[in-house]
Amino acid sequence: MIEPYYSDDFVTIYHGDCKEILPGLSFDVVITDPPYGIEVVKNGKVGIKGLAEPRKYREVVGDTEKLDPTWLASFGASQVIFGLEHFVKIPHSGQLLVWDKEVSNGLFAEVEIAWHSKNAPSKIIKHQQQGFVANLGDIGRHHPTQKPLAVMLWLVKNCSNLEDVIVDPYMGTGTTLRAAKDLGRKAIGIEIDEQYCEIAVKRLAQEVLFA
Repeated sequence: MIEPYYSDDFVTIYHGDCKEILPGLSFDVVITDPPYGIEVVKNGKVGIKGLAEPRKYREVVGDTEKLDPTWLASFGASQVIFGLEHFVKIPHSGQLLVWDKEVSNGLFAEVEIAWHSKNAPSKIIKHQQQGFVANLGDIGRHHPTQKPLAVMLWLVKNCSNLEDVIVDPYMGTGTTLRAAKDLGRKAIGIEIDEQYCEIAVKRLAQEVLFA
């Protein structure tokens, strides 16, 4: 088994390919935002769909691979996966968890949807996003699809129990892990890009909130 990139009393981070690392782990809940919907510009800048000018973000590994995250279902854990409308193989049964961005400017999606494998009534959280900039919480934006901490706190609280171990196989800058730690839950993150691992470690060094 690969050695952890980082570990504390709540969180463990692995740097590498999640398809190689995940089978060797033990966990109860998957909460993740797989790469999708990002256009990579040839000069090295990443442009987000709907923006006239590219932002200076690194290419997100996996976005060009037509990722099918339903391979995660083979582990038998409860799953919460963003990008429902981008992944045609996601089952239609289950719970829809909707982030209402409270914005309507014609350029950006007004909501983002996470699919939960649990059969339950759909839920919604309202967290304002103006244009491309959301209130991200503990840090500024370092990743082109970075989710607000408030949204991930809501998902972790609603989709896991205190004793569960949460895994995010596409952790990015570690927002899921930060949310889990703030709620006193154990979590595992996997990220193929070491730069994002470094950012996640810095976030996790902050004081625990136990919200």
